[in-house]
This record gives sequence, C-alpha cells and structure tokens, in this order.
Amino acid sequence: MLHFRSKPTTDTDSFRGSFFIPESREDWLSLARSSGLIKKALGSLAKFGSGSRVKKKQHVLFKAIWTPPAKFYQLVDHAERYNLKDVWQDACNLVASSGELQRYLSLVGEPQKFALLTETDGAWPGSWVPVLQWQNRVLEFCKMKSAQATGSIATRSQAGKRKRETAPQVEQVLEDYKAPSDESVTNTALVLLLDAVLRLVPSAGCEFTMFRVAFEANFRQGGFKALTDGALWVKGNEDDIRAILEVKKGHRYDNHDKIRMQETAELVCWLKKSYQPWLEFFHGHKILISEDGDQVWITFAKPSSTYAQYLSQDTPVEDAFLDMTTYGPYRLDDKRQMKGLCILIAAIVLRVVSSLRPH
Repeated sequence: MLHFRSKPTTDTDSFRGSFFIPESREDWLSLARSSGLIKKALGSLAKFGSGSRVKKKQHVLFKAIWTPPAKFYQLVDHAERYNLKDVWQDACNLVASSGELQRYLSLVGEPQKFALLTETDGAWPGSWVPVLQWQNRVLEFCKMKSAQATGSIATRSQAGKRKRETAPQVEQVLEDYKAPSDESVTNTALVLLLDAVLRLVPSAGCEFTMFRVAFEANFRQGGFKALTDGALWVKGNEDDIRAILEVKKGHRYDNHDKIRMQETAELVCWLKKSYQPWLEFFHGHKILISEDGDQVWITFAKPSSTYAQYLSQDTPVEDAFLDMTTYGPYRLDDKRQMKGLCILIAAIVLRVVSSLRPH
C-alpha cells in the first residue's frame, strides 16, 4: 500500500509545534493538543489562507482525517459504502459494450502504436482519440520531469540513435507532445476522459466541466475562498455540484501535504453550502477527482453527523470530523487501471442520473 505519511514541519504561520496531516482521530488529538488548538474552532481564527494557501492552524481546525490511500482495485469491494454497488454492473456493461472505449484501452500506454494509426484503421478509437492524445502529452511531460530529476539525460549520440530507430511519422507525433507550461494540459486530459465516459450514459442530465467552480466559507472572524479545477454539475443548475475536480501537473507525492490541505479546503467550502438532499445518493460522501501528473486519484469525503453543526456554529464539537478515503493511483499508461477508472466514473454518473429521476 502506498503510504504518504506526512513529515512534521516547523512553524511558518505562527503555528506552535510540529505540523503533520492526521491519519486518525488519535493523530488529530495529539496534533491539536501540541498546537494548543484542542478547544478551538474555525470561528476562533482571525486569519485564513485561501484554498491554495491554507494555513496550518486552519487545516488542523478543518478536522480532516486522511487515512493512507487504498489500492484502486479495492473500490470494487467498497462500492456499497458509497452507494455504487447497485449500479456497478451496469457501469461494467457500459464500458464493455463500447467498441471505441475498448480500442482506446488497447492503445493505453502505447503512444508509438497509436501514432501509426489513421481513421481508416480498425483499431482507431474514434471519439476517444482526444482523450488518448492529451493523456500521452501528460505522460511525455512526466517522463521528461522524471529524467531531469534523476539526471538521466541522453547523450547526443544516444538521442541520434533513438531518432534513427523511430519511424518518421511516430517521431513527428512524439514531437507534438509539448511539455505543459501549467496545469492546463493535465486539466484538459482529465476532463476529456471524464466527458468521454459520461457520454456512454444516455440522457445523463449532468456534465463535467473545467469551469473553475468557486466556493466561499465564512466564519465568525473571517473566511476564505477555494477555487476548483472543474466539477460534475447538473445541466441547467450549475449550483448543483455532484463532484469537484482538482489537478496538479506534478505527482501527488511531490507535494503531498500541500495538495491534501488544498483539497480539504475545497471540500470544507463545498460543505459550507446549504444542505442538498442528493448528498445521500453517495451515502453522505462528497467526491473529489484529482489528477496529479499522470496519476488519477478518487477521494470520498464523509463528514460526521455533527460536522455541519461544527461548521455552522463556530464552536468546538468534540466528535466532528471529516474522514477522507482516497483510492489510487490510476495510472494513465496502465490499461487495467484505466478500465477500472472508467467503470468507477460510469458508476458515479449512473448514480447521479438515478438521483435526477422522479421518485
């Protein structure tokens, strides 16, 4: 199991003691006691950082518990926990019955094979071509970063040999995979994938967007805003958000604490919005879909029954916590993992669709 245990860091924002991301309630109690925040609430803070610049005190008082990430394949066994079991087989059938999706999966992780195809070839993945193109751009960028980090820079003669061994048409396609200057390439790759899966569901009534949905959370002495990288929302009602997106161009473990602090802030802001009955369609969980470099992660965040009271009353509530369960990574160059991700996204969309039907 991947285990991103947070490393204690020293004070940079008037935080007392060492800071780390709690993985259990016991962790949080220890951290809150050592930092003098055990009897505090968010309403006691006079200064907040933005969603992307969360202060340590702020994060501690979010009372978020990030357990170590679970493997992607464990979600099949945990589907009932998120109210996805009843739609899981339907999601599997949608993925299996799409010829274009199956052809896409056969080309995952094989950019040179894809580069040799044309629209007249039987292996051409049709509407999934943009998904593959943008994912390959992300993969190429991550490989470049990895090579730079390890110092494995090819010599001029090695580069020349590699170029001679590569078919001209493949070489041209690979040259088109420009390294992204910001997160826009990663964001595009993620939304294209999500949108392609959503289109498998007829008359879905919802859509994925890369519109940067903003949330705002206000407390007694201050507040903060959080900006997402996209969302799954109901068509015709952009305030009805069913999942949020967050992307980073680098790997999650490159800056794990900061990423989780930002994601927590976005979820807390979302939870501060008025209660919507649809929350129960995922058994009370909020869904966050993240792509960090060439890896996708799915986080299910569940507030305790007293968490809404904690956020609304600005007073300490002992048993109020926000429990985070993350699954992944789903690697863009792994056929099995991409298939599993497509099934999961299809299941999420199917559950949203069922919530929109009259009952």
